[in-house]
Amino acid sequence: MNPENLDLNQQIFKIIIFGEAGVGKTSIINRYINNTFNISSIPTFGVDFKFKEIDCDGKKANLQIWDTGGQKTVRMAFTQAIYKNAQAFIIVFDLTNPISFKAIDSFLLDIENNGTENPIIAIAGNKSDLTHKIDNPEEELLKMTNGKKYKIFLTSAKDAINIDELFYYVTKKFLKKNKNNPKQNSINSGIITLDNRMFERQEDPSNPRIGTKNNNSNKNSNKNSNQNLNDQHQQVLRIQKAKKQNCC
Repeated sequence: MNPENLDLNQQIFKIIIFGEAGVGKTSIINRYINNTFNISSIPTFGVDFKFKEIDCDGKKANLQIWDTGGQKTVRMAFTQAIYKNAQAFIIVFDLTNPISFKAIDSFLLDIENNGTENPIIAIAGNKSDLTHKIDNPEEELLKMTNGKKYKIFLTSAKDAINIDELFYYVTKKFLKKNKNNPKQNSINSGIITLDNRMFERQEDPSNPRIGTKNNNSNKNSNKNSNQNLNDQHQQVLRIQKAKKQNCC
Protein backbone atom coordinates (compact mmCIF):
# COMPACT_ATOMS: atom_id res chain seq x y z
CA MET A 1 0.00 0.00 0.00
CA ASN A 2 1.30 3.43 -0.95
CA PRO A 3 1.51 6.04 1.87
CA GLU A 4 -0.19 8.60 -0.38
CA ASN A 5 -3.31 6.39 -0.41
CA LEU A 6 -3.72 6.35 3.37
CA ASP A 7 -7.11 7.42 4.72
CA LEU A 8 -6.18 10.13 7.19
CA ASN A 9 -9.41 9.65 9.15
CA GLN A 10 -8.15 6.23 10.22
CA GLN A 11 -5.65 5.55 12.99
CA ILE A 12 -2.05 4.83 12.07
CA PHE A 13 -0.52 1.96 14.03
CA LYS A 14 3.26 1.43 13.93
CA ILE A 15 4.37 -2.17 14.52
CA ILE A 16 8.03 -3.19 14.80
CA ILE A 17 9.14 -6.72 13.88
CA PHE A 18 12.25 -7.89 15.76
CA GLY A 19 14.17 -11.17 15.65
CA GLU A 20 17.52 -12.73 14.83
CA ALA A 21 18.65 -13.05 11.22
CA GLY A 22 16.97 -15.89 9.34
CA VAL A 23 13.97 -16.42 11.62
CA GLY A 24 11.50 -15.38 8.91
CA LYS A 25 10.54 -11.79 9.75
CA THR A 26 10.36 -10.66 6.13
CA SER A 27 8.51 -13.84 5.15
CA ILE A 28 5.89 -13.23 7.84
CA ILE A 29 5.36 -9.67 6.62
CA ASN A 30 5.16 -10.72 2.96
CA ARG A 31 2.67 -13.44 3.81
CA TYR A 32 0.52 -10.96 5.72
CA ILE A 33 0.75 -8.08 3.24
CA ASN A 34 0.79 -9.92 -0.10
CA ASN A 35 -0.13 -13.51 0.84
CA THR A 36 3.12 -14.70 -0.78
CA PHE A 37 6.07 -16.81 0.33
CA ASN A 38 9.54 -16.90 -1.20
CA ILE A 39 11.87 -19.58 0.13
CA SER A 40 14.82 -17.54 -1.19
CA SER A 41 13.84 -14.30 0.54
CA ILE A 42 16.65 -11.72 0.59
CA PRO A 43 17.75 -10.74 4.13
CA THR A 44 16.76 -7.24 5.23
CA PHE A 45 19.62 -4.78 5.49
CA GLY A 46 18.83 -2.15 8.10
CA VAL A 47 15.09 -1.49 8.09
CA ASP A 48 12.18 -1.41 5.68
CA PHE A 49 8.47 -0.94 6.16
CA LYS A 50 5.16 -1.66 4.51
CA PHE A 51 1.59 -0.45 4.90
CA LYS A 52 -1.66 -2.35 5.20
CA GLU A 53 -5.18 -1.04 5.71
CA ILE A 54 -7.32 -3.45 7.72
CA ASP A 55 -10.74 -3.80 9.29
CA CYS A 56 -10.56 -5.10 12.84
CA ASP A 57 -13.97 -5.90 14.31
CA GLY A 58 -15.58 -3.10 12.33
CA LYS A 59 -12.85 -0.56 13.08
CA LYS A 60 -10.43 0.46 10.37
CA ALA A 61 -6.74 1.08 10.97
CA ASN A 62 -3.65 1.73 8.87
CA LEU A 63 -0.76 -0.52 9.86
CA GLN A 64 2.80 0.66 9.34
CA ILE A 65 4.86 -2.54 9.71
CA TRP A 66 8.62 -2.17 10.17
CA ASP A 67 10.91 -5.02 9.10
CA THR A 68 14.25 -4.83 10.94
CA GLY A 69 17.51 -6.56 10.05
CA GLY A 70 18.72 -9.28 12.38
CA GLN A 71 22.18 -7.79 12.96
CA LYS A 72 22.31 -5.85 16.24
CA THR A 73 24.92 -3.38 14.96
CA VAL A 74 22.67 -2.44 12.06
CA ARG A 75 19.60 -2.10 14.30
CA MET A 76 21.52 0.20 16.62
CA ALA A 77 22.12 2.58 13.72
CA PHE A 78 18.35 2.87 13.24
CA THR A 79 17.34 2.97 16.93
CA GLN A 80 15.78 6.43 16.85
CA ALA A 81 13.81 5.80 13.65
CA ILE A 82 12.63 2.37 14.82
CA TYR A 83 11.34 3.34 18.25
CA LYS A 84 9.87 6.75 17.40
CA ASN A 85 6.07 6.50 17.78
CA ALA A 86 6.16 2.67 17.85
CA GLN A 87 3.11 1.26 19.64
CA ALA A 88 3.67 -2.48 19.27
CA PHE A 89 6.47 -5.00 18.87
CA ILE A 90 6.43 -8.54 17.50
CA ILE A 91 9.50 -10.60 18.38
CA VAL A 92 10.06 -13.54 16.03
CA PHE A 93 12.13 -16.63 16.77
CA ASP A 94 12.79 -19.82 14.82
CA LEU A 95 11.24 -22.91 16.42
CA THR A 96 14.10 -24.99 14.99
CA ASN A 97 16.79 -22.67 16.39
CA PRO A 98 17.08 -22.49 20.21
CA ILE A 99 19.65 -19.68 19.95
CA SER A 100 17.07 -17.42 18.31
CA PHE A 101 14.70 -18.19 21.18
CA LYS A 102 17.26 -17.17 23.79
CA ALA A 103 17.70 -13.85 21.98
CA ILE A 104 14.14 -12.83 22.92
CA ASP A 105 15.36 -11.58 26.30
CA SER A 106 17.74 -9.15 24.61
CA PHE A 107 14.98 -7.74 22.40
CA LEU A 108 12.68 -7.31 25.39
CA LEU A 109 15.43 -5.42 27.21
CA ASP A 110 15.95 -3.12 24.22
CA ILE A 111 12.22 -2.42 24.09
CA GLU A 112 12.18 -1.66 27.82
CA ASN A 113 15.09 0.77 27.44
CA ASN A 114 13.97 2.50 24.24
CA GLY A 115 10.24 1.97 23.81
CA THR A 116 7.22 3.76 25.21
CA GLU A 117 5.64 2.79 28.51
CA ASN A 118 3.52 -0.38 28.42
CA PRO A 119 3.95 -1.22 24.73
CA ILE A 120 2.00 -4.02 23.08
CA ILE A 121 4.25 -7.08 22.70
CA ALA A 122 3.64 -10.45 21.05
CA ILE A 123 6.00 -13.36 20.36
CA ALA A 124 5.97 -15.43 17.17
CA GLY A 125 7.58 -18.87 17.05
CA ASN A 126 8.01 -19.22 13.30
CA LYS A 127 8.61 -22.23 11.02
CA SER A 128 6.06 -24.41 12.77
CA ASP A 129 5.90 -26.41 9.53
CA LEU A 130 9.35 -27.81 10.42
CA THR A 131 10.37 -30.11 13.25
CA HIS A 132 10.17 -28.36 16.62
CA LYS A 133 13.37 -28.30 18.66
CA ILE A 134 11.98 -26.06 21.39
CA ASP A 135 9.59 -27.87 23.69
CA ASN A 136 6.96 -25.81 25.54
CA PRO A 137 8.10 -22.34 24.37
CA GLU A 138 5.43 -20.67 26.54
CA GLU A 139 6.88 -22.27 29.68
CA GLU A 140 10.46 -21.49 28.71
CA LEU A 141 9.61 -17.87 27.91
CA LEU A 142 7.88 -17.46 31.27
CA LYS A 143 11.10 -18.54 33.00
CA MET A 144 13.20 -16.24 30.84
CA THR A 145 11.09 -13.15 31.53
CA ASN A 146 10.74 -13.69 35.29
CA GLY A 147 7.07 -14.50 35.10
CA LYS A 148 6.03 -11.82 32.61
CA LYS A 149 3.39 -13.27 30.32
CA TYR A 150 3.49 -12.59 26.60
CA LYS A 151 1.16 -14.01 23.99
CA ILE A 152 2.98 -16.58 21.83
CA PHE A 153 1.84 -17.54 18.34
CA LEU A 154 3.25 -20.63 16.64
CA THR A 155 3.42 -19.42 13.05
CA SER A 156 4.41 -20.64 9.62
CA ALA A 157 4.97 -18.04 6.92
CA LYS A 158 5.32 -20.90 4.44
CA ASP A 159 1.96 -22.48 5.22
CA ALA A 160 0.20 -19.25 6.29
CA ILE A 161 -0.45 -20.51 9.82
CA ASN A 162 -1.43 -17.97 12.51
CA ILE A 163 -0.10 -15.01 10.51
CA ASP A 164 -3.40 -13.14 10.29
CA GLU A 165 -4.15 -14.07 13.89
CA LEU A 166 -0.85 -12.57 15.04
CA PHE A 167 -1.49 -9.16 13.50
CA TYR A 168 -5.16 -9.24 14.47
CA TYR A 169 -4.11 -9.71 18.10
CA VAL A 170 -1.77 -6.71 18.26
CA THR A 171 -4.14 -4.50 16.26
CA LYS A 172 -7.07 -5.31 18.52
CA LYS A 173 -4.89 -4.58 21.55
CA PHE A 174 -3.94 -1.22 20.05
CA LEU A 175 -7.52 -0.22 19.25
CA LYS A 176 -8.65 -1.17 22.74
CA LYS A 177 -5.75 0.68 24.35
CA ASN A 178 -6.37 3.75 22.22
CA LYS A 179 -10.08 3.72 23.05
CA ASN A 180 -9.37 3.52 26.78
CA ASN A 181 -6.64 6.15 26.70
CA PRO A 182 -6.75 8.18 23.45
CA LYS A 183 -4.65 11.01 24.90
CA GLN A 184 -1.73 8.67 25.50
CA ASN A 185 -1.75 7.60 21.86
CA SER A 186 -1.93 11.20 20.72
CA ILE A 187 1.06 12.22 22.82
CA ASN A 188 3.22 9.34 21.62
CA SER A 189 2.20 9.56 17.98
CA GLY A 190 3.83 11.72 15.36
CA ILE A 191 0.42 12.13 13.78
CA ILE A 192 -2.51 12.73 16.09
CA THR A 193 -6.27 12.51 15.68
CA LEU A 194 -8.45 15.28 17.07
CA ASP A 195 -12.19 15.23 16.38
CA ASN A 196 -11.65 13.08 13.28
CA ARG A 197 -9.14 15.55 11.88
CA MET A 198 -5.45 14.82 11.39
CA PHE A 199 -2.82 17.23 12.66
CA GLU A 200 0.93 16.95 12.38
CA ARG A 201 2.61 16.94 15.79
CA GLN A 202 5.24 19.67 15.98
CA GLU A 203 8.40 19.63 18.07
CA ASP A 204 7.86 23.27 19.12
CA PRO A 205 5.31 23.24 21.99
CA SER A 206 4.49 26.89 21.35
CA ASN A 207 3.20 26.15 17.86
CA PRO A 208 -0.50 27.14 17.90
CA ARG A 209 -1.37 24.46 15.30
CA ILE A 210 -1.13 21.71 17.89
CA GLY A 211 -4.57 20.73 19.12
CA THR A 212 -6.17 23.67 17.32
CA LYS A 213 -9.22 22.95 15.21
CA ASN A 214 -8.81 25.15 12.18
CA ASN A 215 -10.93 24.31 9.16
CA ASN A 216 -8.76 26.45 6.89
CA SER A 217 -5.62 24.49 7.76
CA ASN A 218 -7.23 21.05 7.77
CA LYS A 219 -6.32 20.27 4.16
CA ASN A 220 -2.73 21.35 4.75
CA SER A 221 -2.60 19.21 7.90
CA ASN A 222 -3.72 16.16 5.95
CA LYS A 223 -1.11 16.84 3.28
CA ASN A 224 1.61 17.28 5.90
CA SER A 225 0.58 14.03 7.61
CA ASN A 226 1.08 12.04 4.43
CA GLN A 227 4.31 13.93 3.74
CA ASN A 228 5.53 13.02 7.23
CA LEU A 229 5.20 9.32 6.39
CA ASN A 230 6.88 9.79 3.01
CA ASP A 231 9.76 11.77 4.53
CA GLN A 232 10.29 9.07 7.14
CA HIS A 233 10.39 6.39 4.44
CA GLN A 234 12.81 8.39 2.30
CA GLN A 235 15.08 8.96 5.29
CA VAL A 236 15.29 5.22 5.89
CA LEU A 237 16.07 4.59 2.23
CA ARG A 238 18.86 7.20 2.25
CA ILE A 239 20.46 5.66 5.34
CA GLN A 240 20.20 2.18 3.82
CA LYS A 241 21.86 3.36 0.60
CA ALA A 242 24.69 5.06 2.47
CA LYS A 243 25.38 1.98 4.58
CA LYS A 244 25.41 -0.29 1.53
CA GLN A 245 27.96 1.98 -0.12
CA ASN A 246 30.19 1.90 2.95
CA CYS A 247 29.87 -1.78 3.76
CA CYS A 248 32.27 -3.08 1.05
